[in-house]
Amino acid sequence: MNHDQFLMIAAQEEHQMVNAVGQGAQWEIIAHWFLCNSLSQQGCQVVREFNYQAVAGQRTDIAFLHGNNLYYVETKVESATNAGIFAGRSFNQAFQEDYNKLYDLNLSTRAAEMNRQPGKKWILFIAYSDFGKNNLYSSYKFMSFYQHPHLPHQPPPMLFALAEVD
Repeated sequence: MNHDQFLMIAAQEEHQMVNAVGQGAQWEIIAHWFLCNSLSQQGCQVVREFNYQAVAGQRTDIAFLHGNNLYYVETKVESATNAGIFAGRSFNQAFQEDYNKLYDLNLSTRAAEMNRQPGKKWILFIAYSDFGKNNLYSSYKFMSFYQHPHLPHQPPPMLFALAEVD
């Protein structure tokens, strides 16, 4: 699976995510559920809170198998009540935290332990406010973006941004 395919899958339940943000509560776990559901519908085997190898207590938000390839995904969603804040941190702090987790993960070794091939290590950010979207667009860290077209009488679409960690 390439990054564009993943982003299309991630954005499938955007209208539901917009409703979750509208409730004003923490919605990252809800976003995980929607993402896991969308990946499952594409035939992927999906696990939430999957262990990192040899790092006690650290888990990835989502791990999935697409074919024989293992993928790890860390997600950050913009706060429903604090524009530009992701998991209680600034964009840069949140990004660096997840980048460091994934950077330290040896995906080849982890995949071999499971008799699988390494896929990719990705960080997915989801923003809904103009401020949050501008933070993502102005960052050099992302390789791909996805946003549905804005339809009349609909809330502005969310921005899905994906970074790959090598």
